[in-house]
Amino acid sequence: MNAVKGAEPRLFITTRTGQEALAAEEVLNLLYPYDRCVRARVYRKKGYVVILGCRSPDELVRRVRQLSAFSKKVLPIHIATAASYEAVIKAVLELVYTRLCGFPRRFRIECRKRGWYIDSCTSLTLYVGEALERLGLGFVERNADTVIVIEVVDDHAYLSLTTPPS
Repeated sequence: MNAVKGAEPRLFITTRTGQEALAAEEVLNLLYPYDRCVRARVYRKKGYVVILGCRSPDELVRRVRQLSAFSKKVLPIHIATAASYEAVIKAVLELVYTRLCGFPRRFRIECRKRGWYIDSCTSLTLYVGEALERLGLGFVERNADTVIVIEVVDDHAYLSLTTPPS
């Protein structure tokens, strides 16, 4: 795909395996009127698509969730970074400091790994949780008011800060 200046990863969309191209085309058609620099990275036969754009991921995710038929799960990407422990912890801290106020908080950390660049999501989750607790930003619990989602795809890590469904 042609690179668009300023376009960054904005959405991580899961779909049925084999329907990645259909999901990407559908989402691009939905978003193009709102974001002219929207593009897609299609990962064929893997069940996910990464959407690049210039607008806020929270704004784009609302539009896709309302109208998409091929998308199973739509996740905003607030920060994209390299898939390494150090880069992920730095990005998590940046995400927490820039998007939240009022500490300590209760966090839940969800991690999904697609590739070999991170050895284990469990150890990454523990590493991030220990850093948050050590810095006094919050505690990792199941009953959390804030969810940190880490999607590791090959050598990229996509981070999102969401609230648990009520």
